[in-house]
Amino acid sequence: MTVKKVISSIIIFSVFGVFGQTKLIDDRFAFTPGLDFDKNIDSPETYLGYELGSEYTLYANVVSYLKYLSSNSDKIIMNSYGKTYEGRSLEYLIISSKKNISRLDNIRKNNLLLSDPRNIKSKRCVKNHKRKSWNLLVEL
Repeated sequence: MTVKKVISSIIIFSVFGVFGQTKLIDDRFAFTPGLDFDKNIDSPETYLGYELGSEYTLYANVVSYLKYLSSNSDKIIMNSYGKTYEGRSLEYLIISSKKNISRLDNIRKNNLLLSDPRNIKSKRCVKNHKRKSWNLLVEL
């Protein structure tokens, strides 16, 4: 292989690599197609006035958007779980279906049943129980 062929191959693969990575980044942040989104709730970009990641977002603005979401959706509940060392409130959102939001106490009781391995009702509880996950917003 000549030097010209090697260099041209490197250039071609580099160009395809750059454009391919750009497409992957765009797809990673795209909303899932086919899902219905509430048109009455502003996106973070609309609410904050800029595209996420293009500017630094103040903690107060993040909390303000979380409050906006919880007050405009019946699928979201916002709770506080403490304060930072600077006295800022630490918040978390519960996001689920309307049905699950209405039965949060029952879901909590099932979690408590599952936490005790001596409980023989656990197997029955698992069948009717919803999974949950925690995604924490951490202040750095």
